[in-house]
Amino acid sequence: MRLIGMLGAVLLASATAEARPWCGKSGLNPTELTICGSQYLRDLDATMVRLYDEAKLVTHVSGQGDWLRARNACGTGYACIESAYLSRISHLRGLADSAKVFNPRPWCNAGRLNLTERTVCGNAMLRDLDAELQYVHDLAAARGEAYGQATWLRQGRDACGGSVSCIEYAYRGRISVLRERLAKYGL
Repeated sequence: MRLIGMLGAVLLASATAEARPWCGKSGLNPTELTICGSQYLRDLDATMVRLYDEAKLVTHVSGQGDWLRARNACGTGYACIESAYLSRISHLRGLADSAKVFNPRPWCNAGRLNLTERTVCGNAMLRDLDAELQYVHDLAAARGEAYGQATWLRQGRDACGGSVSCIEYAYRGRISVLRERLAKYGL
């Protein structure tokens, strides 16, 4: 009997540790209570949130409010909730995948991008600055004037995190430095 009690406590602690952050809030609707009571539905919610966040970094995502209203209209209908999640997950995967395929910066399709890189890939102005930097860097590299790029990436651009204005400032500064080095070549 004592072993069963310990096993129950371990399972309860495990389920609590994997609960969605909003499951502990008061005033949850019947759909949210159903989700919080099911590990599978909580996993679907976590997947949907992750894909939503990823898609937002590379494209405009609309309809989340409409989707939540439709999901919540399911009430306690488990199959309805599951279907709503599976449909939204499929939609979000499609958005993120299509945006990655058509992203003009080839490195944006790499598997592991840091926050700054994801921000650059998701912002047209920053992608344009990245393309300009690549052009200027290639010219400078051909003349042995591109030194300091790795340091700039780590201590300049990537130190900005997700701040668009900071990243823009870092790119413009690096482009300016490289253009100054190229000026002596008439470029």
